Amino acid sequence: MPDIKSPWPVLADQAQAKLTEAENVLRQARLKEAEAQSSRERVLNMITEYRAKLTQFERQTNLSDSLNCRQFLAQLVDLDVQAQLRVQQMAAARDLAAEQVRLARVELEKMKKLVERENKRLVAHQNKAEQHRLDEMATMRHGLRHA
Repeated sequence: MPDIKSPWPVLADQAQAKLTEAENVLRQARLKEAEAQSSRERVLNMITEYRAKLTQFERQTNLSDSLNCRQFLAQLVDLDVQAQLRVQQMAAARDLAAEQVRLARVELEKMKKLVERENKRLVAHQNKAEQHRLDEMATMRHGLRHA
């Protein structure tokens, strides 16, 4: 009987490669989320800074500077909304990538168990074949002694 090579080690290697890829995607998603959060924090800092300037301009009754500051604040608030949406999108992408990593780990564990089961089956088969060979040799010796 020719030896048939088991597909499980190859499938386990493929599952490991998928897990590695999924972990890389997760790492990138976390970096993008952190960048988006950092960008939003910069916008929030600018909003805080310009609100203070607006208060200062209003106290000085400087109408043109006050109006310009209000317009710029409105633009910053719009930018903050966009940044907040970007953070939410990146968090969703991170969550999706984390789920893919979890699924890849489950798949890898399945493949490892199948490889282990196949190896145990192979060892049992080899042990059985060896025992059969030893039994045949013992039978031949017994036959030679009594012949």
